[in-house]
Amino acid sequence: MWATYRDSLKEIGGRTVLIVLVVLALIIGLMFTSRVRFGEVNGIDVVYQGPISMGPWPMAVPNVMSQLTQFSGMAWIILMIFTGCPLFVASLEKGWRELTFSKGTPRWQILLGRYLATCTLYALLVLMTDLPMALRFWVHTGIPTWPVLISIMIQTCAFAALLAVGALVSLGGENVAVPIIMPVGLVMLSQYLMGRAALYEDYITSEWLRTAIDWLYYIVPKIMELQFAAASFVQTSSLASSWPLWTTGVFTLATMTLTLWLLERKSF
Repeated sequence: MWATYRDSLKEIGGRTVLIVLVVLALIIGLMFTSRVRFGEVNGIDVVYQGPISMGPWPMAVPNVMSQLTQFSGMAWIILMIFTGCPLFVASLEKGWRELTFSKGTPRWQILLGRYLATCTLYALLVLMTDLPMALRFWVHTGIPTWPVLISIMIQTCAFAALLAVGALVSLGGENVAVPIIMPVGLVMLSQYLMGRAALYEDYITSEWLRTAIDWLYYIVPKIMELQFAAASFVQTSSLASSWPLWTTGVFTLATMTLTLWLLERKSF
């Protein structure tokens, strides 16, 4: 499985593309960092983001970092869905599957290796985007920015859930579009479900339909809530609720277990 894990990192367009992605993430982080400067207002040290004063250091540092974390987490989720999901389809293509599945390594280990490699790459890219700003704030102000590491773990949990859906859908055929569309659709769906109270108030009056939507909310991964939770953790170093985290974790575990079981039973 670990050999597949290492090879999968190279398969994402090759080693050159992997390096380009990491460098791109670092450049994006440096671009955000270049917009930040430090100043003083009435004897109080403040942080400027562009021309806008974000306030004193203790307030500004968490606020600016949470904005960057939320942007980088969501941007790389979308990009990595388009990059990672085709790996599962490619591994099941005729010719490639005869080459890999004929070996002694169980099928589930090969797929799981690709899954873990893609999740690792996502976490690395978000880290490289957030790291320049976090280091600059920590060195200049002395305010700890370690909560960014926990926020990346929370965001990786959200991405892992979406990637698990892409892996499951990829078992259905050699169409690359569907394993990409389903996770992207879940991102949009989670946003509507998070604000379902407004839908109930303005559009949906049927009690049974409201109950059905509530159950759908309970089941599907809480992508947008986890993004907000990650940003909130950077600001407060705490989680207001563990509900989105553990329910998404259960969904991911169940989806991947089903995917690996179906793969072992699938006849090619």
